[in-house]
Amino acid sequence: MSATERRQCAEIVSLSKNPQFPCLYLEFQRVPFLLDCALEFLRPPSSVHNAHISDASVKLVVPRVSEISIEQVDFILITNSYNILALPFITEYTAFKGRIFATEPTVEFGRLLMEEMVGNLSRDPYTGVANYVVHFEKDVHPLYSLHDIESCISKIERVHYSEYLDLGGDVEIVARSSGFCLGGANWMIKSPNATVTYMAASSNSRIGHSTVIDVAPFSKTDATIVTQLGTAPTLPLGDMITNMLNILVKTLEQGGNVLLPVNPCGTMFELIAIISEYLRSCGLVTTPIHIVSSIAKRSLHLANIQGEWMSLEKQANLYEARQPLIHGRLLEDKLLFHHDFSASVFQYRGPYIVFVGHPSLQAGQVRDFLKVWKNDPRNLMVVTGQAAHMSGFVTVYLQLLNASRIVERAISQTGICRDNEDAATRTSAKKLVIPLRAGVAIPEVPPTMQKGTLFTPLSPFQFTHISFDRDFARCRIMDQDLKEFAPTFLEAHSEQRSVIVSGNLLHKDKLTCQIRKVMPPVEASAGRVRPTAEAIAAQCGREFGPHTIHRVPSGYVIEWDTLRLSALADDIQIEGSDMGDMDRLRTLILELVKSPV
Repeated sequence: MSATERRQCAEIVSLSKNPQFPCLYLEFQRVPFLLDCALEFLRPPSSVHNAHISDASVKLVVPRVSEISIEQVDFILITNSYNILALPFITEYTAFKGRIFATEPTVEFGRLLMEEMVGNLSRDPYTGVANYVVHFEKDVHPLYSLHDIESCISKIERVHYSEYLDLGGDVEIVARSSGFCLGGANWMIKSPNATVTYMAASSNSRIGHSTVIDVAPFSKTDATIVTQLGTAPTLPLGDMITNMLNILVKTLEQGGNVLLPVNPCGTMFELIAIISEYLRSCGLVTTPIHIVSSIAKRSLHLANIQGEWMSLEKQANLYEARQPLIHGRLLEDKLLFHHDFSASVFQYRGPYIVFVGHPSLQAGQVRDFLKVWKNDPRNLMVVTGQAAHMSGFVTVYLQLLNASRIVERAISQTGICRDNEDAATRTSAKKLVIPLRAGVAIPEVPPTMQKGTLFTPLSPFQFTHISFDRDFARCRIMDQDLKEFAPTFLEAHSEQRSVIVSGNLLHKDKLTCQIRKVMPPVEASAGRVRPTAEAIAAQCGREFGPHTIHRVPSGYVIEWDTLRLSALADDIQIEGSDMGDMDRLRTLILELVKSPV
């Protein structure tokens, strides 16, 4: 493939068999990316169903990076703390030398989840030996160590929402809130030729604690990649939560205990908030909640100090000297307790609610509670997240333990499915790419797909190309180059000058080049003051129609389909793929800077 052909299309391949544990390779504008590094938890083989749970090793599968040249990958983009767990295998055991980007909460919660996994799997409490098998590079591999985790974390660069990062090669990236968890992000990858968005676990729920989802990236893009879709829920999320809460309260009133297998971050914070508020409304204010995890204390503290990444409602609590998240208040009122080991929970008198890992039911101290509570028909387990799509294994597993009641309320997974599917099918992207599970037949076009959107299913390990319509490359004319040209006044008595450049622009690929027009600020003169960056951005937004606007440290950035305006305190820059639109925008700005303010 020629350089021009590689620039006019993107190449993408899924490196995992299950899109619920995403890892994708994307070459965009000749810049190679890795999108997420999730670690897949496999269900045990069927023979394990007839054995005691302590005999079942956890099966972990690392993305198959051997399908690509990992040493040539320049950048890794991480969406959330669940999709980072395979990263130490990449940074510490391959030839990868590129840069990694993620938000601060994603990095810190990811660190905690890695540490807990190493602690849970390194030594099984039932057998005294390691309780895992890692499949990596078509071979069995040891799990990474605590030292590997620290080395990996040190290589990650922290980013903020709406922070544009120039990666060179005419490519820039920006993280946008996914609404799924604290620091959860979807990524936008841009160049003069195309804009590609990558969407993993997302939520448009307003009841959560994290920043609401930013849907701006999906309004006008050339291609959108959506992963972590699931089976469509049979009931709306609100109805499922209400049903779960009713059964949960009935269980407590009858003297039963409630077990929720979850990871000690993310969805757990929302479940604590939802459940505690409902208990209060039902008069069960004193019902204690216990969290069992070696990282529970640090996770609870970390969540309460992530003000930048919270919803506006939660941020407001910070300015009123209140704990921003409900679990902080429950700790103060001694209604929420954290434990390193399950044994300390059994010292409390029930009924109570216990959050414990692992959600797959294959590791962690959840097995201790199942063993102790299995013969009491009053007890209840609420299955969420990863265990929900392992329901076949869950059912057999719990029947073996004689547990008599199961309520499968896939809270987190349902939210991901519904909201990702909504964003996917309603996007106005020209192309929609959805990775498929291995062995799944290629589906038909979703019925809610926007007209004009091309649906591209992505089978595991099959390279797919996404073509683009434009073929631009950015070049910049430096100040020293302009000295050879005589400046021309735009009109009589105008202080604004422009340089007219004619001739051929040379590029190694002989491309049509886009020229960035830099307009110097107008000096203050009699009766006229230069408008503020905010005023310029607001006026241009009204004149040119639908747009997105971003606040940056020195001004504003406003974007349309084919234009981008940077209105900064000391500079105004126009970029775009349509020279006519650029000229119209330039004319409007000239009129603004000449008008009295």
